[in-house]
Amino acid sequence: MKIAVGLSGGIDSSAALLRLHEEGHDVIGITMKATFHDQEHGKCCSIQDVHDARLLCQQIGVRHYVIDVKDDFHNQIVKYFIDEYLKGRTPNPCLFCNELVKFKRLIEASKALGYYKFATGHYAILEQEGDTLILRQGLDPIKDQAYFLSRLPLSILKDSIFPLGRTLKKDNVAFLEARNISISQKRESHEICFVPGNDYTQFIKDQVGERIEPGDVVDESHEKVGEHSGIPYYTIGQRRGLDIAMGKPVYVREMDPVTNVITIGEKPYGDHFTLSQVNWLGDYDLDHPTPLTVKVRHFHEGEEATLTRIDTGELVVRFKKPVFSITQGQGAVGYLGDRVIFSGIIE
Repeated sequence: MKIAVGLSGGIDSSAALLRLHEEGHDVIGITMKATFHDQEHGKCCSIQDVHDARLLCQQIGVRHYVIDVKDDFHNQIVKYFIDEYLKGRTPNPCLFCNELVKFKRLIEASKALGYYKFATGHYAILEQEGDTLILRQGLDPIKDQAYFLSRLPLSILKDSIFPLGRTLKKDNVAFLEARNISISQKRESHEICFVPGNDYTQFIKDQVGERIEPGDVVDESHEKVGEHSGIPYYTIGQRRGLDIAMGKPVYVREMDPVTNVITIGEKPYGDHFTLSQVNWLGDYDLDHPTPLTVKVRHFHEGEEATLTRIDTGELVVRFKKPVFSITQGQGAVGYLGDRVIFSGIIE
């Protein structure tokens, strides 16, 4: 089979390329250049990582291509990231990058090169049952990345392959080490690739600092208890960095970008939220809702919930037990067992 592999130069994508190559597939490596600055080594798309990807392809004798997606990435991901923070929301750029840039652009490039299947090093499982394509969580409970793939439409998933879905991270490290691939020791990064030093505050300040104003911080009785330096620098559930002495731990509970006021108080728990931009990957009967496990962020273990349609036509997720820090702008993903049923954005 002719397969293009999205190659970042890291452990997982390298293991995916090598596994497919050793299985006898006709593979090429394809890397995207997404930002206008050089990120730290170990982050997605740094100059060093592009070099590592090219070197790996040279070592095993396969072609390597670099695709420039900087304009798309800046216009659709970086601007979205900044705009969401300005609205008092907390964005998840990786979810939207996979949907709008990474898979879209790399699959287009792969097909132009005559490779009609596209593989990545994500830890997730794709299964075909009859006419139904199913996305499942990867077997490695620590590395499972189905959450980040949940916004991909079926039209993209049908062209995708995830060779590592049924493997463990430690086995892929050993797999590369056994072949003397030095990148097996490369550190991993869970940071946003386009934010230098992972300093979100400084990045936003550098980009749009002149549009950000300090404002009041109030308690749950609406009494002013302090000032904040700008709503984009905070997120729901935040405790550190408030610099307000209340005699007890306090957390950001609400942020109003219209009045420029932040409300703090007890830990913010909620039992429901409205869902927008829903991507359906499985059948679900909204007229007779059944319990699912819903995650409100990647590292959330998930809680039992149902998805219903209310009188306004909006979709609402209702939890059986309250959940900490349900945050506007983050991705919510619903699972039936290990199968992804839907993905949406928290409103």
